[in-house]
Amino acid sequence: MCGAAAIAIAVTWWVLRSRFGYGLIAIRENEEAAAVLGVNTTAYKVGAFALAAALTGLAGGIFSQWNVFINQDNAFPIEYNVQMILMALLGGTGTVFGPAAGAVLLQLLIQFLGGSLPISIDLPFVSTEARPIVAQVILGLLLVVVVIFVPRGVIDFFGGRTRLSLSYLRRSLRDTSL
Repeated sequence: MCGAAAIAIAVTWWVLRSRFGYGLIAIRENEEAAAVLGVNTTAYKVGAFALAAALTGLAGGIFSQWNVFINQDNAFPIEYNVQMILMALLGGTGTVFGPAAGAVLLQLLIQFLGGSLPISIDLPFVSTEARPIVAQVILGLLLVVVVIFVPRGVIDFFGGRTRLSLSYLRRSLRDTSL
């Protein structure tokens, strides 16, 4: 699994620094201008789709090997989708190592909330049966907090380029209300 993650990070790193990656960025910014500059937009889009499908197929193959039996109940629960989105947002979208850091942080938090770590949360007013529900509520609140306070992720936050502050919150609320 770590090997697959390393392959995905290496491929992402290569794409960002290659002519292919620059072509994809040009298409994202302005497809017509990229076509005028000589970027074959159809070929680049098909290549990006094929690359994403290959990495997704690799992840699906590992997942199916790990679980042995696959059906709709264990392959597509909503918790996995929320966790994947939260991993990317928590680490920082638009970075190579952000989603990997977000995955590590999120898994530590999930283990902390589930009581699997030596240092874990102990809520005396929550029954054992309600712990998974409380953990999902906390993850939902974390998603809201990350989107509002640290929209570029913890990689950007700890890199010193963004400050977590109430003025940032006020400014973002003012910009969205206009």
